[in-house]
Amino acid sequence: MQIQQFTEKAQQALQGAQAHALRMKHGELLPLHLLLALAEQADGLVPRVLEKLSFNVNALISGVTALLAKEPQVSGAGRQVVASTEFN
Repeated sequence: MQIQQFTEKAQQALQGAQAHALRMKHGELLPLHLLLALAEQADGLVPRVLEKLSFNVNALISGVTALLAKEPQVSGAGRQVVASTEFN
């Protein structure tokens, strides 16, 4: 995957998803991390679409964060995040 081929917003979402995974000490980058990053993009397409559908974006963010909090954590030096096989 060459990230340079994605739009700027898509690149930001992938970087945000990775940042969430690292901050939460997860070993895998899950689709939920990406959903969280997309939902948090203040000027992004996902929050605008959800709001037009009268969907509570903050509730989505809270729910996804709660689900991610249940994921296993990893620790130690040289910790890396790998893409989940759920993306395939």
